[in-house]
Amino acid sequence: MIKEVKERNLLVACLPLKGIIFEIYNPYKNEAQLGIVEAYRGLIVTDHTSILFSKEPDISLLK
Repeated sequence: MIKEVKERNLLVACLPLKGIIFEIYNPYKNEAQLGIVEAYRGLIVTDHTSILFSKEPDISLLK
């Protein structure tokens, strides 16, 4: 899912599990920012949809 969003240039921000509300995605820090996917509870894409991860292998899409 993350790979597809990145390849289509749709990724705007990451939603960390703790701390700040969101982290603006920086494509120049791609590996450093997305290297630990478990640190995020979701993503925000260009149409302001939030993709939220869960403990199960499913996701939620919220507008």
